[in-house]
Amino acid sequence: MADADVPADGGGGAVLPPPPPPPPPAPPAVALRDPMDEYLEEVIGMTRQGMRRHIINAGFTDLEDLVGKDKHFATDACEKVRKARNGNTADREVLLPFELSLKWLVNWCNYNYLIQVDLDYDNADLDSIKIDHTWITELGDDPDPDMVKTYSDGLKIREWFDSIETYLSRKKGVKHGMPIVYVIRPDDGTLPAETTDNDIDLATRGRLDGEFWVADNRAVWEFLHDKCVSTTVWGTILPYQRTRNGRGAYWH
Repeated sequence: MADADVPADGGGGAVLPPPPPPPPPAPPAVALRDPMDEYLEEVIGMTRQGMRRHIINAGFTDLEDLVGKDKHFATDACEKVRKARNGNTADREVLLPFELSLKWLVNWCNYNYLIQVDLDYDNADLDSIKIDHTWITELGDDPDPDMVKTYSDGLKIREWFDSIETYLSRKKGVKHGMPIVYVIRPDDGTLPAETTDNDIDLATRGRLDGEFWVADNRAVWEFLHDKCVSTTVWGTILPYQRTRNGRGAYWH
């Protein structure tokens, strides 16, 4: 007769608990949303997905891709969408406020690229992109080159260099529409802290390489060439003629 105190397994040990149930299957991976698509909807206010896709396909693919685009790019992109033959008609009706905001964004990208600030969607709110765009569009006409005298022996050299800096602080680059004075900025290897003054930041933090550098550096060279050729200082900057190196000529 079996003893009632003996465990059912007959081994005299503790009964093992049942194994835990298997973990539930992992949820399917969520596809990351295109950051430009999200930006166009949440910041620019384009609620129609089809319109956003049209704008992206017209060239607004990413912030970095907007660097180097000129003042006509946003308008051209919107016109391309309006004239498209595919898709819903309502998706092609890009309103002027959207076009204006896209112009702001292009200028914001070019400016922040030039002053060496990371292009981050979180920083490209409507107020910020409008501020930088407004600064660029209110810079005014290029100055008269004659405000800087042709070099001659006996002129006050410090005043002459000051007049060059003043001229370049108003002379705009062809590709970006901002002053090219940054080409002659001092560079000790450290980048000054960013301020809230567009003029100061561009003059002190301007990028000495990259998308706009060749054109802007050459523009400074052409200006110095006109002010120095056939004068007693021409031989000083002549070594920079082949490379059209305006920065090198200025600091020689």
